[in-house]
Amino acid sequence: MFTVGEIHSDWREVIAEGVKSKGLPVSLSSPNTSHEDSDDCGAIILGMEEERPNWDKIGANMNNIRTKTLIKVSYAAVSSAELGMICALAGIVSRL
Repeated sequence: MFTVGEIHSDWREVIAEGVKSKGLPVSLSSPNTSHEDSDDCGAIILGMEEERPNWDKIGANMNNIRTKTLIKVSYAAVSSAELGMICALAGIVSRL
């Protein structure tokens, strides 16, 4: 399941802990939640660029490919609000 939504809180970790504690056969994936890693991935993988604008564009393009691939191979892509409601109803977590 691909978890879409904001990356500044711990909602993904809360869900992952709940899924694990219930022993559910669910695999969670998400966008890259580290701004630094997200920005720098293209330059690191393909080699450092001299111009920062190229660096950001390459990173954005690589992140776009990664995200599209993960969504494509996932059974579902859900937002934090949708996943929070599902998990609360299933008793996986009490807050999000």
